Amino acid sequence: EYRAGVYEVVKCGVIRSPELFGLMSREPEAVLRQHAPVVDAMIAESVRIKAEVVSADEREGGLRRILNFGHTFGHALEAETGYARFLHGEAVAYGMKAATHLARAMGILGADDAREILRTVELYGPIPSLEGIPPERLAARMLSDKKTLGGKVHFVLPERIGRVRVVSGVEDAAVVAAAGAAFA
Repeated sequence: EYRAGVYEVVKCGVIRSPELFGLMSREPEAVLRQHAPVVDAMIAESVRIKAEVVSADEREGGLRRILNFGHTFGHALEAETGYARFLHGEAVAYGMKAATHLARAMGILGADDAREILRTVELYGPIPSLEGIPPERLAARMLSDKKTLGGKVHFVLPERIGRVRVVSGVEDAAVVAAAGAAFA
């Protein structure tokens, strides 16, 4: 459960705090040992980010969507496996990997930041096996996700560490390819 929660902290770093991301990238041993000063810093910065985003978008007008980084793919994975195979944070970890691959393929995210995001997510793994889950099924599931608006799937994609954007109208083939790339 702790490790699964750590993925949500990595998410906060990717979406809004290069400093928090740097901590997660540099200190995996301290994070996993639950070293109190590191855990305190993780919690404080994650809460600050969420409060900042929610208070700036109390009526869910758009900014709050950034909190869903990794969740579009992750929710599809949870639904596809009957909510029994992955903890929520593990599904989000997979989703962050898929969203990172998608951002890279679309030219939104540079290679160095993509490598660093993927490497940092892997530091807190392993994620349970994705064997037997076709990427095409995940893409189909995303169309029924609660975050789908007007029949379009909205993805939160990193532009760089600490900044994301919401993108819709992504080609199905690109979504399937990103889902498959995240399996690796």
